[in-house]
Amino acid sequence: MGLTALALALVGCHRPDVASDAVQPAPALASEPPPANHTGPPSRWVIDGTTLAADPRLPPGLDRALREHGRASEEVQDHILFDLNGDGELDAVVLLPAPTVAGAYDHLVLLSAGESIRVHTITELVAGASFSAAVVPLVDGPTLVAVAPRLGGCERGPEWTFLRPTGDTLELVGSVRVDDYDCAVADASVALVREADGQVSAVELRHGGRVTLYQWDSSVGSFAVVERLD
Repeated sequence: MGLTALALALVGCHRPDVASDAVQPAPALASEPPPANHTGPPSRWVIDGTTLAADPRLPPGLDRALREHGRASEEVQDHILFDLNGDGELDAVVLLPAPTVAGAYDHLVLLSAGESIRVHTITELVAGASFSAAVVPLVDGPTLVAVAPRLGGCERGPEWTFLRPTGDTLELVGSVRVDDYDCAVADASVALVREADGQVSAVELRHGGRVTLYQWDSSVGSFAVVERLD
């Protein structure tokens, strides 16, 4: 994967996150960690485009769970702290160097449930290497974790895959991606459409002159097409 960093979602900011050709390589986005007793969205995310999180330390419980998983907080390259499962306790999405592949990285999701914390590796549910991760608090829906692969050749279009934290479990709930892609013919992007408070109201897929909007459908527990504009 080369040198990379965790691409963090913007919370409380109008700029959407995009998984497209325009972010090759993905910028390093650094978060400002909330205080230890914080259970809602961080006050802001800081984008500097080049550096990693200034303070990689995790709250003690998350740090201990990471060490019991066999990794150390000193290895953390970047992270998001957020109450992902709505239990009032901080969870985390972290980026660490892969232990067996030079230049590759692992994304881990640490979920609290009562007194315990369970560590999930993204590759448990998503095939292939993930290059970017985002926290997606949905309007009138759950908070999801989104991951995207690094764009390879011109034939593979952008994609976000969504995972739903529930208690200490993490389940795959679908993806939004560009199929039949040829970058020499048309540009493409997949972006999270955010409200002023940072909640995500839709996922916008652009491919050439077509725009397709997806919204969370609670009846099926995934995203569904709500509008196509040509």
